[in-house]
Parts: sequence; C-alpha cells; structure tokens
Amino acid sequence: MKISQVGAQLYTVRDHLKGSFAFTRTIERLKAIGYSAVELVHSDTVSDQEIAKICGDAAVTVAAAHVPGKSIIENPRGVVEKLENVGSKIAVYAFPAGVDFSSRPEVERLARRAALLDSSDPMVTTARAAAMSLSWQCQEAHSLAVRAVAMDPTSTWAWERRGFTGLCGGEHPDKVIGRYTRALQLRGPGWPQVVSFMGMAAAHRSAGRLQEAEDWARKVLAENPDMASTHRWEARYAFDIGDRARMAKAVERMRRLHPDASVSLLVACDPRADLHWLDAMAGAGLPL
Repeated sequence: MKISQVGAQLYTVRDHLKGSFAFTRTIERLKAIGYSAVELVHSDTVSDQEIAKICGDAAVTVAAAHVPGKSIIENPRGVVEKLENVGSKIAVYAFPAGVDFSSRPEVERLARRAALLDSSDPMVTTARAAAMSLSWQCQEAHSLAVRAVAMDPTSTWAWERRGFTGLCGGEHPDKVIGRYTRALQLRGPGWPQVVSFMGMAAAHRSAGRLQEAEDWARKVLAENPDMASTHRWEARYAFDIGDRARMAKAVERMRRLHPDASVSLLVACDPRADLHWLDAMAGAGLPL
C-alpha cells in the first residue's frame, strides 16, 4: 500500500496540535512526509473552521473526525454540522463507552438511536445488527443482518454479520461458511479479515471438522498474534482435541495479552459457552 493511501490519526500527535500555529505546523509536516489525509481528534484550541482552512491550504483531506460517543448518541445533528464544517462525511464512533452490553434494554436503546439516524442506510442497519450481536440477541441481529445484505449485497461488513448471526442462530455450518467466504471475497483494502477467519474456524468446529478449524485458527494467529481472542480460540480447539498442555499454553498467552481475563469475563462475552470448557479453562490457569 502506498503512503498516499494512508491517513494519519492525529491523536498520535495530539501534543503538537495546541493552538492554530502548532496545528498548522503539524499538518504541514505530515504532508511533507507523504500523508495526504488525516483523521481529526477533538480540539479545544482550534475551531472546526480553522481546521478546515489549515488542512485545505496544505492539500490534506479530512478523511474522518473522531468525536465523543456521547455526542453521537445525544446530539447527532451537532456531529453532522461538525462534519460539514471540517469537510468530511465520516464520524468515528470508536466504542460505545458507558453502554452495558449485558443489559438488553441498553443495547436496544442504542440500536434504536442508530435507526433514528437513518434506517435506510445499510451501514446503519449493519451497525444495529452488530449492537444486537454483542448482547447475544441473535434473532433480532439475524433479521437486521439479512436486511443489511439485501440493502447492499456488496458490503463486506453486512456479509460478515450475516455469517456471525447465522452461526449464533444455529444455521448449518456450510451456509455460515458461505457467508464468511462472501465477506472475504468482497473485502476491500484496510478491512480486517481476522473476524471472518475466526468465524470460519468456529463454523468448521461446529461441523466437527477440527483440522479445518485449526487451519483457520492459525490464519487468525498469523493475521493478529497479539489479539487475546486468538488464543481463546486456540484454547477451545485444544480442549476439543483433548490437548490439555496446549490449552494451558494458550491460556498463558491469553493472560499475558489480557491480564484481566477470567472465566467470568468469558461467560459475560458468551453466555452460551460450554460449561465443560469453562471448567477446563479454570483448570488450565484462568482465574474465576
């Protein structure tokens, strides 16, 4: 990938953005080393209008603006105005902080808020499916994912959610694999394929094809070896084949990457997790 295709995340240089002069100097330096686009970070010292002018003068595109999640939920019109001021169409909602995903009412409230923004937008519909998936509301998530695919059959994310909700809802593993395969075929540059790899591993495991499941799990590990959930999958596979030593090593790596990992956290993430596997995870060294 060429550097001209990569945007700079201004949060990484936030200490050099305090005031119009510093902001201008930083944008100019980023442009000089090859960055043609940036993702904005919130500024208390430079107005949106000034930011738009500074970036415009430097021929730097504002690809997206990182805005507080609370603003997106409580004041979406204000966020739209901010985007118009800085000349961008994308607001980054990094994580719904403050939302309790173990609470169905809170998840449904978040999904309804998204629908109010634009119920005809396939990305919004896919985001609603993702929100419902996070609280394991499989039926609602599945309906939304099916709708998202129908609205935009070229959407990688919609097909990925279609695969996940199918797996969650008990669809035949081969159908699920077909959804994830489609997501991988459509994947554009920059879209992480690791989630689809994990889905493929889970579907093959569900079908009893443990070797295929391991092959996909190893692709997950190669794609992102520093992701704790990668080693959670490895621990699950090791449990399925009865390799307790391998399971203990996977738990050790998972705890090193995620010191707060525990059996109770696994249950919170997946209320339907196999109790025998959870007991084995505790026996392999994962705290309760």
